[in-house]
Amino acid sequence: PERFAWDWATSPGWTSDDQSLNLPQVRSDASGFFVTIYEIRLADRVEKTINLSPQRFEQPNHVSILADTSAILLSARALGASFEQIWYLGRDGSARSITNDLSDYRNVYLTANSKSIVTTQTQTLTNIWLAPMGDSALATQVTSGLGRYFDLSSAPDGMIVYASDASGSADIFEIAPNGARMRQLTSNVKRNYAPQVSPDNRFIVFHSNRSGVFQIWRMDRDGGNPVQLTFGSSESHWPQVTSDSKFVMSRSLGRGSYKLFIHIGKTPNWWLDVPAYEPAQIALSLMLLFADVTSWSLHPFYKVGYQLVEAIRAHRDLAERLELR
Repeated sequence: PERFAWDWATSPGWTSDDQSLNLPQVRSDASGFFVTIYEIRLADRVEKTINLSPQRFEQPNHVSILADTSAILLSARALGASFEQIWYLGRDGSARSITNDLSDYRNVYLTANSKSIVTTQTQTLTNIWLAPMGDSALATQVTSGLGRYFDLSSAPDGMIVYASDASGSADIFEIAPNGARMRQLTSNVKRNYAPQVSPDNRFIVFHSNRSGVFQIWRMDRDGGNPVQLTFGSSESHWPQVTSDSKFVMSRSLGRGSYKLFIHIGKTPNWWLDVPAYEPAQIALSLMLLFADVTSWSLHPFYKVGYQLVEAIRAHRDLAERLELR
C-alpha cells in the first residue's frame, strides 16, 4: 500500500519557489519497500509522483523530507542487510548510506533547517564463551571485538561453527575453542544463518536469503561449492542433518506447514520434498506419521520426520514414486 506518512513525525515540505507541497510516499512491491515523493502544485492542484532511487528496504523505521525537498532521509534496513542505517535518497535518484557500521539507527529526526539530524544508535555487543558442563564459573571467552553471534554448533572436528554479523552482514564463520583459527566461510551473499555440520564433517547446511527468500543451502566444509537445496516462494529454515549424514530435515513456512527435505543418496543434488500436510503423495501408512505434527516446535517435527526417513528406508519402492528434486 501507499502511505503519505510513515509515523507522526513525518511532515510535508515546500519547494524552493513555495509553489508546491511535497511529502514522502512509502510504497512496496514484491521486492520490498521503496520511497517516492508525492508533489502537488497548489495553484492548479496538479499532482505528480517523483521517483527516487530503486533501492529496496525492509520495513522503514522513520522517513523525513529535507526542508528544501531535495532529498529524503530514512532509517531502514536495506534488503538483505543486517543493520538499520540512515539513508539519503536524493531527488536526482541518488542513494547512499550516511551511516555504515555494526549499529542500528532508528528515529532519525531533522532540525527545522535540515542542517542537523538526531537519531538513536543501538549497539549490541556479544561474544562466544566456553564453559564446562554445569560450571559456568570456569567459562573462558572465545571471541572478542564487535558484532553479534548466532546459531552456534559444534563440528565433529572440534571447531565451533556459527553465524555473525561482524562482517556487516550475517555470515558463517568457524573458530577453534581456544579462539584460534577463526575463518569466514561465506561472504557477500546476503544473510546466512543456522549452520549445521554433517556428522561426517563433509558439508555445512544452513539457511540463506541469497536467492530471494530464505532457503536451505549446502556447502563444502571449507565454504566452497554452495548448492541450493530447497526452492519455492515460501521460506525454509533451521536444517538438521541425521546421524548418518544422508538426510536433512528443515522447517518450511509455506501455507503453515512443515516440510521434510530428504537426500536419497544417488547424487548430492537429489532431494525429496515431502509436505507434511499434503500426504496424498505418499502411502496411507506414512500419512499417520504426520498426525501429531501440529505445533511450531522443531523437536516433535524432527522426531516424526526421522520416523518417516526410517519408513522410506524400509520401502525403497515408495521412495522411487516420490517426486525427485
